Amino acid sequence: MNSMTELILQLKNVSKKYVGLTALHPSDLDLYSGEILVILGSNGAGKSTLLKLMCGAESSDSGEVIFLGAQQKHWSVATSRSLGVEVVHQELAVVGELNPIENLYLGRELVVHKRWWPFLARRVMRKEGSDLLRSLGAQLSSLKGKTVELSGGQRQAVAIARAVGWGEKLIILDEPTAALGIAETAEVEQMIRTLRGRGLAVVLVTHRLDQAKNLADRVAVVRQGRIVGNFLKADIEVGKLAILITGEESASVV
Repeated sequence: MNSMTELILQLKNVSKKYVGLTALHPSDLDLYSGEILVILGSNGAGKSTLLKLMCGAESSDSGEVIFLGAQQKHWSVATSRSLGVEVVHQELAVVGELNPIENLYLGRELVVHKRWWPFLARRVMRKEGSDLLRSLGAQLSSLKGKTVELSGGQRQAVAIARAVGWGEKLIILDEPTAALGIAETAEVEQMIRTLRGRGLAVVLVTHRLDQAKNLADRVAVVRQGRIVGNFLKADIEVGKLAILITGEESASVV
């Protein structure tokens, strides 16, 4: 591991059971700054459960969650967000009727007070928001129109930028290019590389093996509630990943 990276989040022996189902067997996973960790697995493999344990949306039945070296006894979404963890869900968390800048600051609007009255600092938000989008390489057709009028890739860029505005340490992306075309996918992938370049820890869930090969610094493969493979970039082989995902030697490469 590069000496310049920082261990952000550790999951130690974490597991999750639901009624009649073990969604995740005891598992370990480390997340580092300046690194893209890709998580692969078929539907129902346990990827979503693993993500929920990362961000505190679910509590673990066993083990420890350690953030920046401190054990988190009450790991929750509120706690993780307060420490700089954000999730971009597959269903875009943007409000279509608001413009991109309004979406970026939704829930954390900047306010100025004039003669004891609060006013939205629209000019400041527009300047800082446009600077953030530009720094991430987001190419938006308009910052003033409704977000619903943007392309799918542009809306995803707004969602990612909003997460970066809140998340200072770890960004979790759940299938961010699933509904995008080739050009839009390339733009979002470049944004993901930019997040890594800013020193963030990035977790990317995808079903695309080519995307994993191109973007990942590490790949973790989940099957039947277990992490069955954890590979550094130099060791990533698409054929091997396909076999691990399905458990079948005859698995086809996507």
